Amino acid sequence: MEYMITNGRNEELPGLQNKSMYNQQPANLTVETIFNELESLSYSISHDLRAPLRAIHNNCEWLSSQHASNYNVKESYLLQQILKSSEQMEKLLDGLLAFSKLVKSDPKYSIIDMTVIAQKVIDELLESESAPSTFAVTLHPLLPAYGDEMFIRQVWYNLLSNAFKFTRYKEKKEVEISSNLNGGEIVYCVRDNGAGFDMQYVDRLFGVFHRLHEIEEFEGTGVGLAIVKRIIQRHGGHVWAEGKVDNGARFYYTLPKT
Repeated sequence: MEYMITNGRNEELPGLQNKSMYNQQPANLTVETIFNELESLSYSISHDLRAPLRAIHNNCEWLSSQHASNYNVKESYLLQQILKSSEQMEKLLDGLLAFSKLVKSDPKYSIIDMTVIAQKVIDELLESESAPSTFAVTLHPLLPAYGDEMFIRQVWYNLLSNAFKFTRYKEKKEVEISSNLNGGEIVYCVRDNGAGFDMQYVDRLFGVFHRLHEIEEFEGTGVGLAIVKRIIQRHGGHVWAEGKVDNGARFYYTLPKT
C-alpha cells in the first residue's frame, strides 16, 4: 500500500476552467410544503413499502431453504432473482430514506480539518479492502472548511468509496485528494484512474437512482452522488465531474472560503 500525505502549497487543479459547465445551482429547500411531503415519504418508505418487500424476501428465502430440491434449474434461478431484486430494492429504499432525511436536517457549522477527516475515511476504506497494498492513495494537505462535520464526512465517504470501487479492476489503483483556493471559494477534488464515464452523460451523475454502470459490474444504489450534491448545495457550494471511459474521473466540489 502506498499512502502519501504531501507537503507544500496546493497547486491549481486542472479542469477549473470547465466548472461553469457543470455547476449545480442551490435549490430552495425551506418551503414548508416540501418538508411535509418529505415526512410523508419517509414514513411510507419506513413502513408502507418496506413491510411487503420484507414479506416477499422472507417467503422466498423460506421456499429456497425448504423446497430447493423440488425445483428445476429455471425455477431455482427465478427464485434467486426475486431474492436478489428484493435485496436491491431494500437498499434503494434505505438510500431514498437517507436522502429525504438529509433534506430536512439543519447543518451545524464549525471549522473542519478536512485533511483529518479525509484521512480517517481513507483508513476506513483501506481496512475493508482485501488487497489494500494495490492502492496508491495520495492525500495532499487540504484547506480547512466551514460546515457541518458529519455531513462533510459523508461527502468524503461517498466520493472516496466511489473512487475505490471504480478502480477495482485496475492492477494499480490510484486515488488522489487535493484542494485549491479559487477566488472566494475552496475547490476540493477526488481523482482516480478507474472506469471513468462518458462525458455525454455527466448530467445524470448527480441524480437520484441514476447509474452509468451495470449493477453486476459495480454495486450501488445510485443515491450516493445525489447526497453529495444536496449536502454541498446546503453549504452554498456546487459539484461537477470530469471523466473519460476507462481513463478515470475527477469529482469536484466547492465550499465558501472560511
